[in-house]
Amino acid sequence: MPYTVDSPPEGLKGKGIPAKFIRQFIHVFNGVYDRTKDEASAFSAAYKVMGEALRKAGYTKDKDGKWHKGEEVQMDTLLETRQKLRILEETESGELHFEGMALADNILSENKRFYSAEFNNSCMEATNALIASGDLTVTIFSRHGKAIGSFGSLPTGLPIGKVPVLFREGNEIRYKGIIVDTTEGKDVMKLLKSEVMLGTSIRANKYESRDRELEGETVQEMVSGVLAGIDFTDNPGIIGAGVRRIFEEAPKWEEEEEDMDWNKVTMEELLENCKPLLDEHTATVVGAVQERATELEGKVEELTATVAALTEQKEAAEAKAVEAVEGVADLELKLEVAKAAHIGSISKMVYEELSQKVQAEGDIAASLAEAKEKAMTLVLASAGDGLAKGKTDIDEEEDGGAEPKLSEEAEVILARSA
Repeated sequence: MPYTVDSPPEGLKGKGIPAKFIRQFIHVFNGVYDRTKDEASAFSAAYKVMGEALRKAGYTKDKDGKWHKGEEVQMDTLLETRQKLRILEETESGELHFEGMALADNILSENKRFYSAEFNNSCMEATNALIASGDLTVTIFSRHGKAIGSFGSLPTGLPIGKVPVLFREGNEIRYKGIIVDTTEGKDVMKLLKSEVMLGTSIRANKYESRDRELEGETVQEMVSGVLAGIDFTDNPGIIGAGVRRIFEEAPKWEEEEEDMDWNKVTMEELLENCKPLLDEHTATVVGAVQERATELEGKVEELTATVAALTEQKEAAEAKAVEAVEGVADLELKLEVAKAAHIGSISKMVYEELSQKVQAEGDIAASLAEAKEKAMTLVLASAGDGLAKGKTDIDEEEDGGAEPKLSEEAEVILARSA
């Protein structure tokens, strides 16, 4: 059922508890409940931690269970009793000195507050110290309602007297009271003397209490406090403030709760008082650690296999790289050889072509020489044959005949020679 800040327990709502303390309550409750699955234990631990933190921060709880800080605490009725007061004396100035009971040991009031001897002693000592220092006047009002007023308001009447001292007598904390002779004071004196008014109410504005379990119900054990006044009442004005039960000795609480400073708790104290809870927590932690260790072992095995696979891949890649380097070197060598062979082939072709050209040119020269020689021979032969005819031709030319011509064979030879 874990609670959240947005959805706190109903018992915390409207109690004047600051948000940070509600968060603390929820944190403690959820933690204890998560470990134990025990709602009662979770509530008990959470209320205890939150209550202690509130008190340390200066908060106190009023009769309605609401928390207030410092002087904002409402004046509260601690205990109402009906008793026969002891009239001590009536002074010449008109004052009435009397004696009554303020507190009694091991009393459970109707409003479920328990007063132990320890609380009564500390309350008496603290109140007397403030009276002696002049920092406190324990006032007496003719009616309790006139003293407390309503929440946050001033008293609605004037005091009629004061309490100068508290003292112990047997199992009671008693007080000495003085009523001054004001108009209202004189009326109260007459009522006291005639035993018409016997009820008194104790007033306090600074006290601390803690919840206890007693016979199946929750009661408030008074822890510390200071009395602020003792007022008269003919009948109990606060329902439930009277005496409910008087114990012969301090009761044994069903769940003994002690204020604890969690920052000072030692391991020895935990082992002595909370060993089952520690064992349970240890088992939970060990189980979680073992589960985590198993999970990590699986991951280590998985990583080891991955590393091995990566190592194998790395070695294969390195082998391929070496092979590739060697292949590149072989290709470079082959390329150089091919280049050389290609160059050699080209050189051979050029050489053969040049040789053919040279040979052809030689053949042409020889042919030309041969042709020239033949041409000359033919020319000479033709010339010899035509010398005789030449004269005739010349004569005919002179006589208007045709121009002299070479023979066809001679012209062919001359054309080749050109």
